[in-house]
Amino acid sequence: MRAIAVDEAQRVWVGTRRGGVVIDGRGVRPAPPGAGMPQGLVTALASIGGDLWIGSVEGASVLRPDGTVEPVRFESAGGDPRTVFGFQVVGDALWIATDRGLFRIRGGHLARVGLECGLPVDTVLNLVPDDAGNAWVSSNRGVLRIPLAALDRAADGRGDGRLPVTQYAEIDGMPSSQGNGSSSPSALRRRDGSIWITTAGGVARIDPARLGRYGHRSPPPPVIESVALDGQALDWRSTGALPGRTRLAVSYAGLSYLLPERIRYRTRLRGLDDAWVERGTRRNVEFIGLPPGRYTLEIQAAHPGGAWSAEPARWSFEVRPLWWQRGDVRCGAVLAVLLLLYGLYRYRVHRYEASNRRLAAQVDARTADLRVQAQRLQEIDRERAGLLDQLRDQAEAYARQAREDALTGLPNRRQFEETLARDLALAGRGAHPLCLALLDIDHFKRINDTFSHAVGDQVLREVGQLLESQRRGSDLVARLGGEEFALLMPDTLLEEAQLACERLQARIRGHRPWAGLDDLEVTFSLGLVALRPGESREDLYRRADAALYRAKGAGRDRLQIG
Repeated sequence: MRAIAVDEAQRVWVGTRRGGVVIDGRGVRPAPPGAGMPQGLVTALASIGGDLWIGSVEGASVLRPDGTVEPVRFESAGGDPRTVFGFQVVGDALWIATDRGLFRIRGGHLARVGLECGLPVDTVLNLVPDDAGNAWVSSNRGVLRIPLAALDRAADGRGDGRLPVTQYAEIDGMPSSQGNGSSSPSALRRRDGSIWITTAGGVARIDPARLGRYGHRSPPPPVIESVALDGQALDWRSTGALPGRTRLAVSYAGLSYLLPERIRYRTRLRGLDDAWVERGTRRNVEFIGLPPGRYTLEIQAAHPGGAWSAEPARWSFEVRPLWWQRGDVRCGAVLAVLLLLYGLYRYRVHRYEASNRRLAAQVDARTADLRVQAQRLQEIDRERAGLLDQLRDQAEAYARQAREDALTGLPNRRQFEETLARDLALAGRGAHPLCLALLDIDHFKRINDTFSHAVGDQVLREVGQLLESQRRGSDLVARLGGEEFALLMPDTLLEEAQLACERLQARIRGHRPWAGLDDLEVTFSLGLVALRPGESREDLYRRADAALYRAKGAGRDRLQIG
């Protein structure tokens, strides 16, 4: 059992590895296998407003009181999660935790908060609010504390791509930063305001009310610990002048016993730049090749979420100029350059006069050179023609690659779209029949998860070879993407196309072994439609896709005619 919930009718719903189970006055029985009801691993259940929300490895769906099941269409929010881990109501919004970030449903509108919004991880397991307006989000990389207002701004599209996230892990006392998302609830809030989170190493307890105590502590006083000049220790307290063109490394620390590993630092070097530079938790800074001048290094420290120290640590020093940076040396260098330029000028004048004397003698020799150059140009022209032929052959090869699927060798979606447009035009002018079948390998994600992606790729190649071997000469078999294929059959009636698809399905069922594995079974579902008079390409494809969806909803491994 992975999840449990009680609906308003006092029925107990239990999530298992093979769908849902309902317990009521009539006993224990599997959930009704209606259309949209998940049949695989159920990871989360929640009774909200009379509806039962179901999260699984097939996405999310809602069981209404009248018994209908509606899937949640995450694509409208720009995401396609494979697994849903938890549901949480916060105010008038429902937050859904998935392996593609957080989704929010408010007023019937679905929005997503993911990596592009500043979320540091893609897979989040649950969201729990506290009394201070923060959301505690469990994940596989620790616990995230995010202001709910910032999450709402990101979901509304008003964020700047950066979320104010505080991340907690083993260093903060968690038994493990690996959260548990295979069962629900993976996190909850108790009546006393504390938050409990399951991890791979046990349960972590968080008391958000205690965090305020740390934010009001005095900032730690910063100190300079050591200074190194070109890797050698420097007595910086008694040294105020340094040679130029050196590497200066300064180590510092904030004096505090409260979370010393999380103390934040910032520095600025007066004389070079008066702006503060955030250093995070780094406790050292380096300067290489500072120009001559007087400088003052200032360092400030702060606790996480606290104020910066009022009095920074300071060190004033001077970088002496090198010999070539002195004023008298530079004046001498300018004079030397001027003398050199004058000498070059006189040399160029002499060369110019000598070249004029040689010009007359070079005219005859140049005529002979022109004849040689003409011959070379002819050879270059022949080489250019050969190069153009090679480029033309390469362009044809690239054109074939642009219309061919690299994994299966079948035509790709681009060639399929072009062929479909051409056949639709021919069918429309000549009133010829045309049939389209969409094929989808059943439970292909389970094959990848169980046997590895290498086995999944081999299954795709074998399916492509079987489809190519079974097609007729005028048919087109293409891979549209992922585990989805298409079979375009011009000049074919619906009855003939149905027989061809049934033979193809029987051929797939009888194929053994798959990818060299005797215990691997592969089936697929088909949606078959025939072109109607005046029907567009989009409508034909939409009907075929709807027939395929009905075939998968009816149990998979079957043919559905639309």
